[in-house]
Amino acid sequence: MKRVILTYRYRIKDAITAKRLRAHARAVNYVWNYCGEVQEAARRQEKRWPSAFNLVKLTTGSSALLGLHSDTVQAVCKQFVVNRNAAYRRPHWRGKKSLGWIPFAAARAVKLDGDEVIYLKRRYRLWRSRPVDGKIKTGCFAQDARGRWYLSLQVEIGESQTCGAGEIGVDLGLSTLATLSDGRKIENPRHFKKYQVVLAEAQRAGNKKRVRAIHAKIASLGRQRIQQRNRLGLDFDRFLIAQLIASVCCSLTIPCRSKLGCRRWRSSTQR
Repeated sequence: MKRVILTYRYRIKDAITAKRLRAHARAVNYVWNYCGEVQEAARRQEKRWPSAFNLVKLTTGSSALLGLHSDTVQAVCKQFVVNRNAAYRRPHWRGKKSLGWIPFAAARAVKLDGDEVIYLKRRYRLWRSRPVDGKIKTGCFAQDARGRWYLSLQVEIGESQTCGAGEIGVDLGLSTLATLSDGRKIENPRHFKKYQVVLAEAQRAGNKKRVRAIHAKIASLGRQRIQQRNRLGLDFDRFLIAQLIASVCCSLTIPCRSKLGCRRWRSSTQR
């Protein structure tokens, strides 16, 4: 059976435990900035960039002094190297304005006990909306812009969900999000346009807390809409998507609506 990785995200009841999580996040920032110092020293001395193995070796034994799990320190070092190699430069420093982040590279760092998660012998209550089915690989505690804490777990499960056997054409539109070949239309919800007046009023009033709440609401509606559209995969196995060719269109302000001259079809088959 094919194995897939799913991410489970749970909201933590952080009315009391947020202070403790913020302390752990400051220790994580300390490890991250130390990796940045090592990187800068190697650059100034024109030496080879330190690898994840080198950074883990340099930080060995610091978890007890910082009040972190050893897997958390290793996860920070590995993620630092991933970000550095992707950007070909030292990642930004993490300071007071950085959102809280406490990763762990193995499942042994946490333990789920009912509606609680245990990290460093401390219990954190959470809203466990669904059970974890599978083997926990990695995860992290993460803070959003509103200061709320979440537990994210990457779980390996067996792929038991199958898709349909039919095929359907999808024409991406302008006024509507998409039109299916069977006549159904998927409307564009335009979540940002719906809340832009309220958002502008909150920004002019300088209410940062309200601004962050509105942005979070827009992002949540977008994720919910994506989940609804993904249900099409349960009915069809092959999608034929019309792709707009911009070079054929003669005007940029008035898009060409000819389906013969300005669109080509490409096939997308689910695996």
